[in-house]
Amino acid sequence: MRKPVPVGIILTVVAVLVVLALVMLAQIGASGSMAEKQTFQVSNPDYILNPSTHLVDYDNKVSSIAPAKRGLWVENIVNDERITVSYTVEKAGAKILDFQDIEITGIGYPAGKLAPDSYWNWRKTTQGKCWIDGRTAYLRQNLLHKTVYLVDVETDPDFTNGGSKFRQYRILVENHTYGPTDNTVSDVAEMIIAGGYGSAGILGYPVAYPFDGIKNLQDIEEVASLQRPGLWSTCKGA
Repeated sequence: MRKPVPVGIILTVVAVLVVLALVMLAQIGASGSMAEKQTFQVSNPDYILNPSTHLVDYDNKVSSIAPAKRGLWVENIVNDERITVSYTVEKAGAKILDFQDIEITGIGYPAGKLAPDSYWNWRKTTQGKCWIDGRTAYLRQNLLHKTVYLVDVETDPDFTNGGSKFRQYRILVENHTYGPTDNTVSDVAEMIIAGGYGSAGILGYPVAYPFDGIKNLQDIEEVASLQRPGLWSTCKGA
């Protein structure tokens, strides 16, 4: 007849298993929080050239706003309509590399003229995913690790959204081939729409493309819808 296992041994084994489980959970939690704090490798040329001269605001402890008309480095493509930029700010005699997520103003999708609930449902369809994935890949190819500028900026000191006080702006990108007269910088919204990776976006909130430029974006969209470059031809039903 098999002898029963003493209760003391059972309790000891259970205690050991509990401790091991807690240790594993702690390790998973630590790695998860690190991933949330930094999901990309910092590549800002000024920082890479001499990292010892900069402090890096990984945890968003410094309050700042991305400067207008000054080069911003695209560190990350967040999604199909947002990028993360880095820039240097100086506070209390220290150089700090800070980050901010920036919405790409002036762009939408052909289905963006639907009612809001229908539009969000469209994004989940096969056609919607085709446009979203296609534009995201385009942004990675044409904006990631490039210098951009915010121009025609208006700010609203009474409004804050995640640290941003922007109300309207355009984004220009350096060294791109698109542009009818000046190939040193290109309007990102124009570039995306002309290439067939989006349509002219309606005025947005809290940030928007300058109102006097919307008609030009709409004209570019009309031509692109006839020429059918990019995703106009790739994504069925557009």
